[in-house]
Amino acid sequence: MGGQGSTFDRWTRDSLKQIETASRIDVISGVNPSGAALSTLANAASGDVPIFTGVTTVSYLNFSTFSQTLPPLTTAAAWRTALGAAASPGSGTFLVSTNNLNDVASAATSRTNLGLGSAATHAATDFLETANNLSDLANAATARTNLGVAYGLQSIWVSAGAMLALPGLGTPPTGPNLTVTPTHTLPISGWDFAPGVAGYVGFDLLLPKSWDQGNISMLFWMYQIGAGAGNVVWQAQGSCLTSGATADVAVSGAATNIIAGGAAGSVYKGTDSSFALGGTPAADCVVPIYVLRNGSAGTDTLNATVRLLGARITYNTNANNDT
Repeated sequence: MGGQGSTFDRWTRDSLKQIETASRIDVISGVNPSGAALSTLANAASGDVPIFTGVTTVSYLNFSTFSQTLPPLTTAAAWRTALGAAASPGSGTFLVSTNNLNDVASAATSRTNLGLGSAATHAATDFLETANNLSDLANAATARTNLGVAYGLQSIWVSAGAMLALPGLGTPPTGPNLTVTPTHTLPISGWDFAPGVAGYVGFDLLLPKSWDQGNISMLFWMYQIGAGAGNVVWQAQGSCLTSGATADVAVSGAATNIIAGGAAGSVYKGTDSSFALGGTPAADCVVPIYVLRNGSAGTDTLNATVRLLGARITYNTNANNDT
């Protein structure tokens, strides 16, 4: 078999000559002698590679077309294009982890899909924490009002009969006096203040422990004895006295009521006037207050004697009780 004239050499030369002169159908027939209908191969174009899709059917893959469909994939963008992916990460098809979800199409829809309510859009400081026991309320007074808690403004009535004339100050009023109405004999008691002069009376009180130690206000009632029209100017000042401290404490602000009179035998009231107490407001402090008809003021124009009936004192509380 090693010489040129051997049987193997002759077979090889004969076979190559047959391949060189063989048609496309001859080659495929040799590869696929299964009886496929190979007549369609006669129409194959140059560069076609036959692919048998069945015993009797065949299709073609053309390398020249294939090379044009898949350009060189040398970049990430080329690979994404070939795979039908987005032009770049996060451009609408995929979420990018470093964006922390800011590239979702709709934040509102995403919250709904996650089962999150409207609270998800609020900061933690917008909510109360149980451990704070409501100390983190924005406004405790408003919260009490919303809950209907019996905090807030309270008032007490101080009758003029509980007041005393202050010696050495101005022209002392007369009284306390008591008269009755002419028809129904209703008692009208208090101190009588003459026009044109300044007269003082005073009293003291102990505000409850529930007092918030802020400003207080006063509103005066008067009974007009003499005839005439005009205004009466009432004023009040006071201080807080604490145990163990001096009683000679300077006053601070003043309450002023300007009450318009008009007819003898009638009663009139002023309006609440807030003022700060002198000293250092504290629980269990005694509050001495003096009351003045400032008849010498130019705005006190009623030329008639009036009787001070008393004053309503209003203060604010910040506790339910005095414990």
